[in-house]
Amino acid sequence: MPAASMVSCTVLHGMNEQRPYERLLPIFGSELTVTDAPHLAAAWTFSRQRLLRIRSVLQDLPSPIACVAVSGSLCRMEAHHGSDLDLLLVIDDRDRIVSDDEATDLYRWVWQRIRQDSELSDLKAPKPGGVFSSCVFCRKLLDESVRGRVDEDLTSYGQRMQLLLDAQPLAGDDRFTHLQAQLLHWFSETRNAELFGEAGPFHWLILEVQRYWTSIRARACWIHPDEPAKALEVNIKLRSTRLLLFSAFLRTISSAQKHHSKPGELTAAVMNALHLTPLERIMSAQNPTKQTRLSLLSAYELAHRMLSQLPDSQALTPSLITALQSLHRGLLPIAEMDAV
Repeated sequence: MPAASMVSCTVLHGMNEQRPYERLLPIFGSELTVTDAPHLAAAWTFSRQRLLRIRSVLQDLPSPIACVAVSGSLCRMEAHHGSDLDLLLVIDDRDRIVSDDEATDLYRWVWQRIRQDSELSDLKAPKPGGVFSSCVFCRKLLDESVRGRVDEDLTSYGQRMQLLLDAQPLAGDDRFTHLQAQLLHWFSETRNAELFGEAGPFHWLILEVQRYWTSIRARACWIHPDEPAKALEVNIKLRSTRLLLFSAFLRTISSAQKHHSKPGELTAAVMNALHLTPLERIMSAQNPTKQTRLSLLSAYELAHRMLSQLPDSQALTPSLITALQSLHRGLLPIAEMDAV
């Protein structure tokens, strides 16, 4: 990837560079420990082992691959043996043309490297059509002409959102960090923010995240009409992991804008927070009481345990319904926060 902009270069100063898979245990805040969520702690250990293994096989990336990132449950350190591997393979095509055929070959190369490892051979590539089923192109990600357009290519739109909301690097770490900084700069809008007293330069990013969240909620209503078990899984995720993911990101943006006014410091604060998982960010926030955070953590633990048991268990138990309602009360107001 060519030299990054000044924005992307300056955010590294003073940043905590430790990623989740470099830590043995999750951070739940000073008053909470892994004993308060043993199932999630076990998922952390499993995710860490698997991610380190994947990182070990994705060395010496061929050009023009800039970086490879992981999304989904592995990114959030919440994976189990049945979890998918959601990869974001970023192609730097800004200084050269990369054909669709070449990108497809690079995508296959990455997956072949992974499957050649005996401990990773069971991992399945995503189904065609989704944001993880094809390469990510820098030209499309950073194209200023599509900012604010609702008719943008949906795959590129989804990949851009995932790279900010739900991604950690597997290879090409520095380039991944620079790309995230460039994406934040791409979303930054100051002219109207200053003229109309918006919350900050990320007021548009907040709206875009809310749009993404709304589309996912709408899709969950109608997805898998002939597969009740799969539809149930999607809707439990919507009300637990997805809700927490969006809430944590919006809280991160809101907090950064509240405490930082200089663009470089603001971007650095956001990116530093993104080194924590969404759950860590929520649990480390200054909530009113320990009991409030413990209640939220316990509800999330129960929902995650249920998800790891699907499709063997397909019942909405009273305890799970209560847990989802608790997450709804605690997180939905954040996910639907006003940009102003």
